[in-house]
Amino acid sequence: MRDTDVEYSDTDGIDTGNSDATPPEPTVEDIPALQIVQDLDTKIRQLQHQRDSLPLKDDLKAATAKQVAHQRLIRHTKEQHLEVLTRQRRHENKAASLASDADAKNDLLYSGRIRSARDIAALQSEIETLRSRQSTLEDQAIEALIEVDELADSTKTLEAEGVALDEQVTVLEAELAATLQDIEKQLTDLAEARERTAKSVDHDALERYERLRPSFGHFTVVSFDYDKGCNCPNRMPRAEIVRIRNCNTGSISDCTECGRMVLR
Repeated sequence: MRDTDVEYSDTDGIDTGNSDATPPEPTVEDIPALQIVQDLDTKIRQLQHQRDSLPLKDDLKAATAKQVAHQRLIRHTKEQHLEVLTRQRRHENKAASLASDADAKNDLLYSGRIRSARDIAALQSEIETLRSRQSTLEDQAIEALIEVDELADSTKTLEAEGVALDEQVTVLEAELAATLQDIEKQLTDLAEARERTAKSVDHDALERYERLRPSFGHFTVVSFDYDKGCNCPNRMPRAEIVRIRNCNTGSISDCTECGRMVLR
């Protein structure tokens, strides 16, 4: 089916009283406007893609994940510190209790109240056992105390690193917010320019462009090439190229091969 060429008429937009009359096609002034609309749509899509795939988003996501993992490590280290500190104090308290028991039995041993050699030997053995257990617990308390100090140092180091990570996340959030704000401002300006320009494009031409745009993107409206037509893969027939050549400058045709809008 042959496309209808655009003709220019002084009666464009005027009601002739014929309800069956063909709607007026866009005038020569509309054609550049349609190209501008397409250029603006292309810029808008590019900005939207840029906004959706900003490297800063990945940087912030990675930094935030690292921040969360680091905070988890700090909490775990603090929990370890508290656990070891509790164990160290438990060992100290138990050692002190054993020392007190051993001292009391030692006092009893030398009080003169125990006269039986057998009872004295048993008491001495009990005192030695208490002193041995006391010594073991004191050693364990010292080991725990060393671990407590190491964990305290680790916590301080991790917290300092956490501050640096927090600052990094804050900076990235600010950079991303500023970048997105700038992009949104550009998108708003482009959308307003697009809306203004679209008002000067013939309604039918704009509607056809909008219908075809999902399929052809920023190549929906193409300029006519005297030798190749619209440069589509299937190549416009020679007769069609000649036909469009003879159309008025600024007319619109649909390529019979690919369906795009061709501007003469």
